[in-house]
Amino acid sequence: MQLSQPAALKEKRRHGDDHFPIGLYYMELLPGEMVVDCHWHDEAEFLYVVEGGTLFQIGEHQYPVHEGEAVFIHGGEIHAGFPHGDHGCRFYAIVFDMNWLNSPSYDVLQSEYMSPILNGYVSLPPLFSKRETWAEPILHHLQNMIRVLENRPPGYALAVKSNLYSILFEIASHDRWFYRPLHDARNSDLNRLKKVLRYIETHYNENIKLSDLANVAHMSEGHFCRFFKAMTRTTSIEYINRYRISRAAEWLKQSDRKIAAIAHEVGFENISYFIKTFKRLTGFTPHAYRKYHWRQKQKNLPFVRKDVLNDIWRKGWDSNPRTPNNDA
Repeated sequence: MQLSQPAALKEKRRHGDDHFPIGLYYMELLPGEMVVDCHWHDEAEFLYVVEGGTLFQIGEHQYPVHEGEAVFIHGGEIHAGFPHGDHGCRFYAIVFDMNWLNSPSYDVLQSEYMSPILNGYVSLPPLFSKRETWAEPILHHLQNMIRVLENRPPGYALAVKSNLYSILFEIASHDRWFYRPLHDARNSDLNRLKKVLRYIETHYNENIKLSDLANVAHMSEGHFCRFFKAMTRTTSIEYINRYRISRAAEWLKQSDRKIAAIAHEVGFENISYFIKTFKRLTGFTPHAYRKYHWRQKQKNLPFVRKDVLNDIWRKGWDSNPRTPNNDA
């Protein structure tokens, strides 16, 4: 899995292809590593944790997810992942086009289930906890999908689609639908936040002022600070710093450029502040991060660093996904 250049916060690539629009991706992170910054994509997504734990934010809500549990993300929903616990985490992402489950005619399946989901009126519940009896068969179906997508036996598409339908059945039979707000205020806030995140992505290496972001959101500075914190659970300054550090980590991994040059490239004018921020967010100094990562690569360890994860998740996954190897 090759590392590409800095990319968009909205994924642009399709997962799978026109005939099978679904992809399976495996990720592994060390303790304390940032999982992924805020982003969104048009496809729906299941995230299934196989070891450790992480904290996923979906919209304005946060969900601690532990081994054997999962979350669902509706297409277009802003989401992020944060470290949770002391043991790192390993998880799978199943990303798919919900339209793949459409009926060829407007039958009861389409009218009562698929149309409400695709129109955004209802969604699957965001959290599937192993402590909830109703969620147990759904988690089992997710495990089946992962095994089938990894091995791709004859008829694998039938198995994947049947598991997705079975998940919808379990939710319907227990009346666990998540009813989404119908008013326009929430969609307006999400679209406003997406504009701000796009601005940060484009101008992160410049001197971004609070007034610049407030103007993009068409808010006063005070109102914008409250809005951004409510939507992302962090301040705009902290978000910008995290984004800059993820870009710096990428440069440290793929180049031998001087650390001071990289700091300047990603928008830090003060090298001491850059080093301090980098260590606070990653647990490494920039020099130690580069040295450790290069040693890991030399040992051929199957490990995906967070800069790779952030880049892939923002831009879109490889069209031929596979378990990470020493090419990551």
